[in-house]
Amino acid sequence: MAPKKTALSECIQKTLRLLEKENIYFFLLGGVALSFLGEPRLTRDLDVDIFLTKDRAIEFLKKAKKTAFKIDEKLMGKRIQTFGNFRMFYKEIPVDMILASTELEKSALKRKNRVPFYGEKAYIPSPEDFILLKVIPGRPKDLVDIESVVLKYEGKLDVKYLQQWAQKISDEMENFRVWHQLQKLLKL
Repeated sequence: MAPKKTALSECIQKTLRLLEKENIYFFLLGGVALSFLGEPRLTRDLDVDIFLTKDRAIEFLKKAKKTAFKIDEKLMGKRIQTFGNFRMFYKEIPVDMILASTELEKSALKRKNRVPFYGEKAYIPSPEDFILLKVIPGRPKDLVDIESVVLKYEGKLDVKYLQQWAQKISDEMENFRVWHQLQKLLKL
């Protein structure tokens, strides 16, 4: 018996189709990716890391607006230029698009995993990249998400990869919070 479609699953499906049609490299983040990598949690939005230039992101906004998505084009155009992200809505569900801009995101794209989602091509980061992408902001819910993934993949994580990236990120930030937080989460 197929799982019942919800407004969120419909939103994800529409988003995946649009990204595929526009030939955009991406991977899902947030609670949706967590549902494949760890203990699922309630989420009311979709987070997507997309690989577009700012100019191409503005073009994408226009195309998305012609489909099923609602977008404040002017405001989101400014967000793209200033913050490198934007939000669009499918019905009432927010879709947060983050323009990939770091070496970690490029590495995560190469290591992404394909997962089935209602017949669409969905991609999620590897467990290690998910952990790293979550430890950077380090919000309480991010740390809970990481613990869920660490528990599920206990003994299977590439600890050397995690430590190398945590060291690099900490050096770039000139702050060792990421390094220490990762060590604590991995219980090293």
